[in-house]
Amino acid sequence: MGKRKGGNNEDNNDKKRSKGEREEDSPGMFTCGEEGCDFESKWKCAVKRHKAAIHDIDVTYYLCSVDGCDFKAKTASTLKTHRAAIHDIDVTYYLCSVDGCVFKAKQASSLKTHKAFVHDVDVTYYLCRVDGCEYKAKKASSLKRHKASVHGIHVV
Repeated sequence: MGKRKGGNNEDNNDKKRSKGEREEDSPGMFTCGEEGCDFESKWKCAVKRHKAAIHDIDVTYYLCSVDGCDFKAKTASTLKTHRAAIHDIDVTYYLCSVDGCVFKAKQASSLKTHKAFVHDVDVTYYLCRVDGCEYKAKKASSLKRHKASVHGIHVV
C-alpha cells in the first residue's frame, strides 16, 4: 500500500522515506509508490484500487461462473456487465415505449439512441453553421463528414 505523506511525527524529516513518499508537496496524501507513477489520493482505498487497476498489484479477480468462459474482471460491476451482455444473465431490458415497437436494449443509452434514430424521440440535432446550408444530423460524426465532403471543412 502507498505510504501516507505528512503526519505529526516530530522526527518526520529525519527518518528515511519509503518508496513513493514525497517530502513537501501534498501533506496527508497517499502515494502509489510504484516506479515512475505519480498517482496520489487522500484516500488509501483509492490508491489500492489504482494499484490493482493500473499495476495489477493485489488484484482480486471476479471470475465468470459460466462453464467454458474464462472471463475475469477486476470489479464486480464489470463482471455483472459481462454476464448480462455475453450470457444474458441478470439482464435488465429497457423496452421501447413507442406503440407497436418491440425493440429492447440491455443499456439505457442504446434505447435512447434507438428512439432518436428510429422514432425521432428526444433527438439532438447537429446543425451545419455554413451560410445557406440547412443540413442537420443526428450524430456529430455525420456533421463532421458532411462539412468535409460538401464544404471542404476538415474538423479535428
